[in-house]
Amino acid sequence: MKEVMRADERAARFLRAYLNKGVDYDKAFGNQCVDIYRQYAYDNGWAQYPPMGSGGAKSIRAMPALDGKVGQTETDLPAVGDVIIYDATQSNPYGHVAVCVATLPGCHIVIEQNGFDPQGLAYLAKRENESILRCIRRNDDE
Repeated sequence: MKEVMRADERAARFLRAYLNKGVDYDKAFGNQCVDIYRQYAYDNGWAQYPPMGSGGAKSIRAMPALDGKVGQTETDLPAVGDVIIYDATQSNPYGHVAVCVATLPGCHIVIEQNGFDPQGLAYLAKRENESILRCIRRNDDE
């Protein structure tokens, strides 16, 4: 039987593997924030929505378990290991997505990439909880 890794272990493993590296999961448009989500989902066996190339980060939603992939649920506040979706803004009509690696009162720390710098590397950032559109968590992490 395959061992199930805890959310904090998955987040720490992902951070060690990709911090300060360029992540271009789909090999299109350079290193974007969505590539962080796609790589994290792939590494952890998650079902992914939407299909590649549609809608930007703000369109990412939780998926039920499909074809042997792990399903997810949506929450309002992040926990370590969650994928966090941020809404579109005037300067970024696509929204943003990152992976939560730590939580603090009123804020959280994420590993992310900036889609407006397609050659950029994954980095850590502190973000306020008020900017969250939704969080996506594995069903078995609840």
